[in-house]
Amino acid sequence: MNFTADNGTTEVWPGSHLITDRPEDRGVPLEERARELPSERMTAPAGALVVRDLRM
Repeated sequence: MNFTADNGTTEVWPGSHLITDRPEDRGVPLEERARELPSERMTAPAGALVVRDLRM
């Protein structure tokens, strides 16, 4: 079965691994900083492989 927006894709934030704790960002909620990084939904055809590494 394909992963589609209708059957439950995974939402990712490309570039979120680049968010660092800069001194000027201290006290600013992550949700507010993340607004500058739009999310994307990963769609994939049946048989595709999606690898997620939580260390990123």
